[in-house]
Amino acid sequence: MSVLAPLRFDSSVLPEPERFPTFASAMVNFELSPEGDRPFAAQASAWKVGAVVIASLHATPLTYLRSEARLAADQVDHLYVNLHLDGGLVADFGGGPVRCGTGTMIAIDMRRPCRLHVGDMRSLSVAIPRQILLPRLAGRNPHGLVSHGGLIPVVAKTLRAILDSLPDLEARHVPALERVVVELVGDALLDGLPTADAARAQDEALASRARALMESRLAEPLDAARLCAELGVSRSSLYRALEGRGGVRRYLLQLRLRRVRAHLETPGDNLSLADLAERTGFADKAHLAKAFKREFGLTPGSARAAAARATPIVPALDHAAARAFGDWVSDLD
Repeated sequence: MSVLAPLRFDSSVLPEPERFPTFASAMVNFELSPEGDRPFAAQASAWKVGAVVIASLHATPLTYLRSEARLAADQVDHLYVNLHLDGGLVADFGGGPVRCGTGTMIAIDMRRPCRLHVGDMRSLSVAIPRQILLPRLAGRNPHGLVSHGGLIPVVAKTLRAILDSLPDLEARHVPALERVVVELVGDALLDGLPTADAARAQDEALASRARALMESRLAEPLDAARLCAELGVSRSSLYRALEGRGGVRRYLLQLRLRRVRAHLETPGDNLSLADLAERTGFADKAHLAKAFKREFGLTPGSARAAAARATPIVPALDHAAARAFGDWVSDLD
């Protein structure tokens, strides 16, 4: 398959009982459920352009849930920008439901929960790794942005033109295409974001850097002084940047516990609680178990058992497009 060849999915070629499970198996970052009584139907195409994934979709109504459990399990680190070409949806990013109609652009940070009730609609989406997109936004996080007008029609037309041109292009054109997509999407997000002062933008950028450092050193005895030294910032700057995340100690604990839960809920991951405690910076397995129960309301053993009882959605063996798309978005980070 050419690097610019699309993946295509059409539910109509599958037996009806396999249509929704196969489609849902590709949406690895969300928990999906159909809405209404209509038979499920979907047509989708996806292209991998360098480090970004562009997809077009027309589907019957669905609910997409990005839950706290899913956040803990997959720990992906990219952002979705969705352009709704026709139809509507109701989005909830934690502040209550927001209705979005034709011509709306929404932004989703995959590190944060959300719920989308999507009607019968057509859409274009772009998935971009955080480390590529956020520098263009001066550290401002667009999660929950619902925007209309401005550059959005330009983005939609440009994406369509790029997708129409891909069959005639070669691998050497990919870097230029990726750059165009990232720059245009970034400019559209900046155009839609409310004006924020420079301090807030700097705080967001610092919080992103701090998280990346913490996640790479979870096994080590991190504290505010060490983080400040490694990041080259003052203690007051770090505390201000992480204030909305519960502070330095609380945020570090959450990251450690999410990593533990991801291990516990991964099939075939049989690391002992003692090993997990050592890998994630807890004093011992008793300390880990107590913190885990306090955070999630169940023991580590119960979390592992519940994950083992869950029945995963497995696509039929010949549904290569669904499997490949799931691999693409999982590898974005």
